[in-house]
Amino acid sequence: MHTLEEVLRDLSGRGFVNIEIKVPGHEKTVLELARTTLKKETFLFSSFLPDVVATYRALAPDVPAIWIVAERMTLEDELNTIHRVHGNGIAFYHELITPELAGFFKIHNVPLFTWTVNDLAEFRRVVELGVSGVITDEPRLLAEAK
Repeated sequence: MHTLEEVLRDLSGRGFVNIEIKVPGHEKTVLELARTTLKKETFLFSSFLPDVVATYRALAPDVPAIWIVAERMTLEDELNTIHRVHGNGIAFYHELITPELAGFFKIHNVPLFTWTVNDLAEFRRVVELGVSGVITDEPRLLAEAK
C-alpha cells in the first residue's frame, strides 16, 4: 500500500489532481502534503462533506475546493450550501447533468463538475452542456476528444 505522499509525488507534473477527502479530521495534514508535493495550480480538494469543503476554503483560500453532491436537494438548497461553504464549484454524477441543472448553476456563476466519466460520448455530452471539469479514471481516452 502506498502513502498519500508517495501517490502525490508520483502524480506531480502528470496532470491536474483531484484530492477527494472522504473522512474529516486530516485537512491540515493533507493540505501540507499537497503544498509540498504539487504545484498550486495543479490540484484541488473535493468532498461529499460540505464542512470539509468549508474547512479547506478557510485553510487555503487560494486552492479550489468543490462540493460533491451525494444526495440531491432542491437546486436552491444546493446553491445555498455551496455559498455557505464558500466552495469553488459543485459536482454531480454525470448521469444527473441535464440542461436544466447546468443552466441553473451557470446563471448563478457556480462552476459545475462531474464524475466519473469514462466514456467519450458521455464526455462530449457533458462538455456541450458546459461543465467546467470532468473527473475520470480514463484521462488518456478523454484526451482524444480534444
